[in-house]
Amino acid sequence: GTDRGQTAERLDEARKTADTHAAESRAGTAAAEQVRLQLRETREREARELADRRGLEDEVATLTARRSALEALERDQVGIAPATAALLAERSHYGDRILGTLADHIRAEGDEAGLAEQLLGDFVHAVLVRDAATVADIRKWHDRAQPGTLILLPVESGPSGHPGRSDPRLKVESVAAPWVAALIGGAEARSDGRGVRRADGSIWLLGQAAASGPLRRRAELKTLHDQLPALSARLEAAQS
Repeated sequence: GTDRGQTAERLDEARKTADTHAAESRAGTAAAEQVRLQLRETREREARELADRRGLEDEVATLTARRSALEALERDQVGIAPATAALLAERSHYGDRILGTLADHIRAEGDEAGLAEQLLGDFVHAVLVRDAATVADIRKWHDRAQPGTLILLPVESGPSGHPGRSDPRLKVESVAAPWVAALIGGAEARSDGRGVRRADGSIWLLGQAAASGPLRRRAELKTLHDQLPALSARLEAAQS
C-alpha cells in the first residue's frame, strides 16, 4: 500500500512538473512571438522613418538648390531691363540720388508679386531718382552710353495730374507710393494673369509671363528662406 501511495505521489509530481513545463513552453512561445512581432514592427517603423528622412533630404536639397539659383539671378540682376541694370552699375557716381528700382520699394508675397508685375508692366524696371537735377545728369550719361530705353521717376517733383490710387494688396514704401498710385491707379488685372485694363479703358494683353520677374523672384526667395529652417529642423529630428 505504501509503494502504491508513493508511486501515486511521484506520478502526481511528474504531472505537475509536466504541466509546469508545458505552461512555461507556452509562455516562452508567446513571448517569442511577441518579440518577433515587436521586431517586425520596429523594422517597418525604421523603413518608414528612413523613407521619410530620404524624402526630407530630397526636399531640402531641392529647395536649397532653388534658393541658390534665385540668389544668383538676384545678385546678377537677371530679368532687369538692360538700361536699368546699366544705370544701377553706375550708381556709386550719383551717391544717394538714385533710390533704386520701383520694384525695390514694393513688398509683395506669393500671388501679390505676380499681380504687382502684371499691373506695373515695364514700369517695374523704372528707376526712382531724387530730383530733376539727377535726371539731367543721368541724361548726359544715357546720351554717351546709349543703354536703351530707361524710365526715370523723380520723387521730389512726383507724378503730375491726378494722384491715383494704388492696389491695397500691394505694400509700397512711402517714397514710391505716389508713383505706384499714378502708374496703376484704376488698373484692373485679368484673373488669368495675362492682361490689364487701364483706367483710361485701354486693354493691355500680355504675352506668356516670364519664369520670374524681380518681384516674383524676391517673393519666392522669401518663401524659401521661411520654409528651409523648419524643414531642416524636421530633417535633423528625423536623422536623430
